Amino acid sequence: VRAAGRDPDELLAILASKSRDNSRTPMQWDNGKNAGFTQGEPWISLCDNYTEVNVAAALRDENSVFYTYQKLIALRKTQPVLIWGDYQDLLPDSPSVWCYRRQWQGQILLVVANLSNQCQEWHPPHIKGQWQALLHNYGEGGRRYCIIMALWRGRQPASRDDAPPI
Repeated sequence: VRAAGRDPDELLAILASKSRDNSRTPMQWDNGKNAGFTQGEPWISLCDNYTEVNVAAALRDENSVFYTYQKLIALRKTQPVLIWGDYQDLLPDSPSVWCYRRQWQGQILLVVANLSNQCQEWHPPHIKGQWQALLHNYGEGGRRYCIIMALWRGRQPASRDDAPPI
């Protein structure tokens, strides 16, 4: 490297900026030594939060991302509107709230998710009919059809097949 007139530190900086290892860490299985990943020395550093954020902790928390994904997968298997429904973005300009409607064969699904680290309040303009919350990742609360979303949370209410469209 030096014989070619290149600065080794500059080359290391270039390699570090392009390496995929910058975003990789060992799997955090538990809060034990090396996050339960290995009894040896891992060649790449652990995340600092492995004692709180790990698989064992997620399996103890019914509201964890792990269980939320399981619920979402199950919902997708039972709601064909999620696969086949037409998509309509209801708040295309909102940087904080992702709100969309899927509609297929008389069934309507409404998804509202907070994408920010601030609480958001959302009031749907015209919801008619009998709606049922199919999935959410926070406790019940708030007024009917006024969804107050906590930080980084989502709610997927869906109408019954016989409900009039919104």
